[in-house]
Formats: sequence, structure tokens, C-alpha cells
Amino acid sequence: MGITNDIMFITNSITNQINTNISDEVEKLLKTIFINNRTSVIETNSYTKDLYKLIIYFSKSNPNASIKIMSGFIKFGKSNTGKQYKPMIDYFMMESVDLLLNECGWSIIKPLLNMIRENIKKLQKDSTFNYISNKIIKQINEDRTSVKIVQEQEQEQPEPISNLCYYMPREKSFTFGWYSYYIACKLYGNKHYYNQSIKKTDIRHYLMNYRKMINELCCNIVIMKPDEDNKTVHAEIVHAETVHAEIVHAETVHAETVHAETLHIDLNYSDLQTEFNKPHYKRVNEIIETVLPIEEVPTEGVPTEGVPTEGVPIEEVPIEEVPTEGVPTEEVPIEEVPTEVSLTPPKEEEVIIKNENKWFSGWFSGWM
Repeated sequence: MGITNDIMFITNSITNQINTNISDEVEKLLKTIFINNRTSVIETNSYTKDLYKLIIYFSKSNPNASIKIMSGFIKFGKSNTGKQYKPMIDYFMMESVDLLLNECGWSIIKPLLNMIRENIKKLQKDSTFNYISNKIIKQINEDRTSVKIVQEQEQEQPEPISNLCYYMPREKSFTFGWYSYYIACKLYGNKHYYNQSIKKTDIRHYLMNYRKMINELCCNIVIMKPDEDNKTVHAEIVHAETVHAEIVHAETVHAETVHAETLHIDLNYSDLQTEFNKPHYKRVNEIIETVLPIEEVPTEGVPTEGVPTEGVPIEEVPIEEVPTEGVPTEEVPIEEVPTEVSLTPPKEEEVIIKNENKWFSGWFSGWM
């Protein structure tokens, strides 16, 4: 019950906004599950599933809490005791990125990348950082292609693009500006800012093109709005400042609603299990079961007491006899095989006679 209580402590601390270092608590709990725990494989898998599902559980109400839980996983993976589990943790984190992007949209990239930067010293070697960056670059290229098609074909109907451009960093941003250097060098120079030596003039050139690209995408953002009849929708280009104000307002209202709904709530483990059994967590189960080992069925040490081994009636199967009377038996002659073999070669006269007979018979048949 100790691990269960720890999981509920983390859950209720986040729910009731108790000042607790969630990242450290998750790291300690993972060490208990994988290193210090003496439970079976099935129980270990169950505890890991519950802890991992908390990332999705809080993704809507408190995305920052989900990121703190992910931070605990990353800390455990890079620790001395958890290094052997790092490939598994990396896989969990990359799958978590997809789940959070699906739940929260592109707004999650800023706190997510900042969290990785705080925990990882060498970003160029971190698989989760590279995974997120590749997804961002792919989406930016798709949006740029859509805008280019509209400009070249002069379409009246604007092409919808993602709202990623509103969440991309500006280089002067104090909290997120560091990422603009990386993404600009990657987009326009195909160079890794943290892994290669790049000239300052080239960096300034990349950043200038990056700013132009972000501004262009922001001016072509498309929002599908309903018509007056509320039955049809139309695409409308919205000014960047308007969309940014709407995003800030929505986030403020959402934070206030979450704060009002999550005060003084104490969940128990059964309530959490009821939530985790919903179809919404099916993908999480698949992720965990892909990596964690399956407990083997024990073959030794199985008790045999009480199983009757004597006195069990065995039914005899009658064997039919094949009739032998009246069946004719034909004797097969057996040729006698000479037991003595002469090792002396035949005489020369016998060989000559045999050869003459062969010649004569062949000549006679040809004449006939």
C-alpha cells in the first residue's frame, strides 16, 4: 500500500495545489517501483501505468503539472540508478509529447521545451528534444507551403494553417528566446545550434529570415468561424493581435475555472482507477505494455499437494486381433546369396572368349 499512497499523495497535491516538488516526488517513486520494490512484475507494471496516466489525467486541467510529472521521469532516467531504464523513459516521453499535443495543442511546446532544457545539459543528444523540434519544423514547412500555394494561385479562399506561429518564440523573449536561435539555424542553415560552430553573421541572417517567416504566417492565420445561421462556416483571416488577445483571455478564464473547481478535493485510489479504466486511457495502456515486460507463468514451485495421482481409473482401449486363419499365404522364394566371394581375377582365356562372344553377337544382329 505504500506505493499506492505515494501515487495518491502526488495526485491530491496537484489537485489541491499544495506546494510540493512534484518532479522530485515522481523521481523517488520511480526509484521505489523499479529499484527498491520487491513486488511482482504485474504489480510493477500496474504502478507504472498509474503514474504515467497522471500525465494525461492533468493535461486538460493543469498542463504544467503534467510537465512536472514528465520531469520526474526524465530525472529518473538520467540518474545513476535509472540509467538502465533510460531507453524506456525516452520512449515514454516521446509518446507523452504526442498525447499532450493532441490534448493541449501547440501551446504546450514552451513549458515542455523549457522543462527539458532545465533537466538536460546536452540538448543535441536528447531524443525528446529532437523529437519535438522535428515535429515543429515539419508543421512550419507545411504551413509555409500552404501560404505559398495561396499566394501563387491567388485563391480567394484562404488555406487553413495551424496556429503554431503564435507559440513560436521571439529572440528577445526572456523565458523562451533561447529556442529561436536553435530553430532558426535548423530551418535556414540545417545546422545544430548546440552542436556546431556557426558564424555570428550567419546566425543573424537566419534569425532575420525566421522573424519574417513568423510574421508572414501570423498574417495568414485562418480561423473557421460560423455564419449567422450557425449551420455553415467560413474561413476568415484574423489579425495577429486579435488572435493573441483571444488566446490570452481563454487561458486566463481556463485557469480561473480550474482553480475554482479543484480546491479541497481528496481523491482515493478507487476513484482514480475508475477514471483510468475509461477508453480515453487506452492509448496509454498500449504505450506501457509495449515496453514493460510480461510476467512469465511459473513452472517450478507449483504445489502438487491434494492432486490425486493414485487410484485414478485408466480406461483400457481394446485392441482388435487381425484374423490369420483362412488367409492364403504365398511363399516367396528366397535366392541364396553366396557367402564366399573369390578374390582371384578370372583367367585370360575366359576374358577373351567373353569379348569374342560380345563381338560376334553384335555383328550378327547388325547383319540381320
